[in-house]
Amino acid sequence: MKPELLALLPHTINVMPFSSWDAYGNAVYQSGIWPSGINYQGRARNVSHDVINERGELITAKTEVLLATISGISNEDRMTLPSGFTPNQPPIIRVERISDENGLSHTRIYCGGAKVNRT
Repeated sequence: MKPELLALLPHTINVMPFSSWDAYGNAVYQSGIWPSGINYQGRARNVSHDVINERGELITAKTEVLLATISGISNEDRMTLPSGFTPNQPPIIRVERISDENGLSHTRIYCGGAKVNRT
């Protein structure tokens, strides 16, 4: 990400990488390499934006997060937003890698929300 754009990312967003599912169907997160997760410079903001999740369902996201990374963040990871955001650890709906004229630049994540019922 271009240095001048980093100034537009005032928040610290913590991501705990997903590891596996336990015998009860609960997510297990990596604790050996990153016991406290990974902190990224970013920006979280409340939105109301319709996105399609990985199962093809239309979901209205409640939060958009921009992160100064292109690392492999996935829908199964656990993300902790800065104080003031509710919920503090919303489910990740969609992860997008964003490009600029020089290639991959940053990551946009849509999270929290509800399934859209269209009749």
